Amino acid sequence: MFGFRKKSLVGLDIDTAAVRMVQLRREDTGYTVTGACVTEIAPWGDDPELRRIHTVRAIQQGLSRRHVDGRLAVCGLRGPEVVVRSFEFPLLPPEEIGPAVGLEASQICPFSPDESTFDYQVTSMDTGKTHGFWVAANDGLIRSTRHLVHEAGLHCVMLDVAGLALLNCLRESHNGTGSTQDDGNAQGRPAVVDIGGSCTTIAITDHAGRPFVRDINSGSDEILRRMADEADVPFEIAKTALLNYGLEQNPVDEMDLEAAGSQSGNEALLWDNLEGACAGLVEDIATTLRYYAAQYGSGLSVQGPAAGGPGVKADRLLVCGALAQVTEFIELLRTKLYIDVAAWNPVEAMRCDAPKAKRLASTLQQVGSSMSLAAGLAMRCL
Repeated sequence: MFGFRKKSLVGLDIDTAAVRMVQLRREDTGYTVTGACVTEIAPWGDDPELRRIHTVRAIQQGLSRRHVDGRLAVCGLRGPEVVVRSFEFPLLPPEEIGPAVGLEASQICPFSPDESTFDYQVTSMDTGKTHGFWVAANDGLIRSTRHLVHEAGLHCVMLDVAGLALLNCLRESHNGTGSTQDDGNAQGRPAVVDIGGSCTTIAITDHAGRPFVRDINSGSDEILRRMADEADVPFEIAKTALLNYGLEQNPVDEMDLEAAGSQSGNEALLWDNLEGACAGLVEDIATTLRYYAAQYGSGLSVQGPAAGGPGVKADRLLVCGALAQVTEFIELLRTKLYIDVAAWNPVEAMRCDAPKAKRLASTLQQVGSSMSLAAGLAMRCL
């Protein structure tokens, strides 16, 4: 009544090869995309300082093209320096929950309280139990992320765990404030798998509303390197093949047909090596789902064999990130995991802001499956 309104935040997903930004406007009938872009990060090899410089430039490039408005950003954290764990206690009075969670976290958290930031949330209190989860992140990672974003010209007003942001995006879609093309009519409890450059995040919500999040230190960069090595081609050709996957080539732009044919042959060799390159990641995903089934059996069903052991599968696997648009990868997961697998592009079905509709619709259709994390971050509000 005082004229205040919620600020529109920029969901900022900083990966190893690209920066993804999404800006949303929440309305009574759902979300409208008001800004979105993917900006490639120039190669940086093994030099962390060069990575920082090129990442800052990529963010600035996206901002300079006016793909998003405003300077308030929400950033995602994931990897070995972030921990998400659930808890279950007997029914406790509110004043006793914090100390109980803190005590449990201090016994299993890999970071000391002096070098990490800790928080928790209660998800339910019923049947004589207190359920919830806690999160801890290394302070060094928090500081470096904030500094990077500030250097690029944005203000990091909030940090979120990548797995929680993905589940937030999924929940908003199911609640009808957004929609997806793959999971709207499906039944059961889905698992979300986001394939990043160096890290893959698996996120599931259990029957008590608690998130189960695991970050696997393997992603599209490692898979592309293995594919390139097996095909005996440079890594950059593998990256280009992924970026151009599914896009029609314009013959007018082909200056040398013989060279173009050679490159097409190289790309065919790359995809022939996909299964072997993905074997480790597929097994990690299968192991994670089996572990989740053992810990939270009510969230999963027992059905069919899975790679490496007794068969337990989630109801669905929604795949987003760098490899989500690769149909061979989706089919590989479906075959190896004996599970219903689909590419997940929650932003493609959202309305686009009218003045930018044509450009935004094209962007979201082409690369929207890699922007799920950024969209989940953008759904946070102040």
